[in-house]
Amino acid sequence: MAVLSGKSKRVMKKVLFSFAILSVSVCLSAQTAMPDFSGLGYKKPVMYTSSKGEFEEFHDQTDVVEIGTVLFNTKTKAVVGFVSDEKTKTDVSSATTAMSVDPMCEKYYWISPYAYCGNNPVKFTDPTGEEISFTYEWEKDKNGNYVTNKDGGRNLIGITMNVTGKVINISDSKVNMDEAKNSISSQIESSFKGSVDGVKFSTNVNLSVANSMDDIAESDHVFALTDNIESPQEGTLQGISSSIGGKVEFIDVDYFTGPLDTSIGNVGQGTAAHEFGHLAGLEHSNGLMSKGAGGILWMTSTKINSSQLKTIYNTYRAGGLNQGPNWEYQRIMSPAAGRYINKRMPFRGAAGQYITY
Repeated sequence: MAVLSGKSKRVMKKVLFSFAILSVSVCLSAQTAMPDFSGLGYKKPVMYTSSKGEFEEFHDQTDVVEIGTVLFNTKTKAVVGFVSDEKTKTDVSSATTAMSVDPMCEKYYWISPYAYCGNNPVKFTDPTGEEISFTYEWEKDKNGNYVTNKDGGRNLIGITMNVTGKVINISDSKVNMDEAKNSISSQIESSFKGSVDGVKFSTNVNLSVANSMDDIAESDHVFALTDNIESPQEGTLQGISSSIGGKVEFIDVDYFTGPLDTSIGNVGQGTAAHEFGHLAGLEHSNGLMSKGAGGILWMTSTKINSSQLKTIYNTYRAGGLNQGPNWEYQRIMSPAAGRYINKRMPFRGAAGQYITY
């Protein structure tokens, strides 16, 4: 066995320490210095960013970074310039619905308040975030500028009530659903127009056909054609709504099945307009909102008067419209499944005593 002297040990330690320092230096140099392979066809890798190159993005290895509209040198710790406001602006107009809280979110607490169209934008559209909403028209001069009054405010010249919803056939009868949808839409637009305190009032109805309850969004008003209305003893019940200010109405499907009913009687669309009046916050009174049973003759008018239009608008502003759910679960026997299943059906509410499932 060989034994080293004290002097030899000290020399050996110096050699090993120097070798360790050299090894660390070589490793660090290998990590920071990239060999040049451009002669062999190698190209510098491209850094992909979240904006896919549309906007410049800066990282720690860059001396000058962009912070808002300021160019800041991370080495000298000094502001070296500015960028224009236009460069920092991003158009998010198409995403503002998802970037703000849904105004109806408290009614749908099980869905994120930032979700759009009940979290299903492929199937549903929701331009306003509400079911019945209002838009306004203000007076402008010939140059397109708003006219101001003596109080410094703008002059309101038009109010439009916007209605979105679905028409669904829950009966066993065959119905031309496109014709039913169009006739209901036209009647409501024709009935709910006039003026309120000298301001023009109009209604824009956007209805579509639902093939099943799966096509109905939480925010939709529902116009259900049914053959299961139990009329009271005093007469024929042509339609009924879930509640005043609610979202569901039921109309006897018989008024949409034959040429007499669809072309001459017009009872179906008249009934739909009447029941929509209840959904819009109106009680029974006169004109289209007269209370009666037994045929079209009980409707003394198909129009909503100025006072009723004002009631609708004031009820909306007080938060009295778009109330309650538009569907409920019903336990029914499914021949296909051979057992009872829970099935979504239009919400009946106060109409439950007259609508059977």
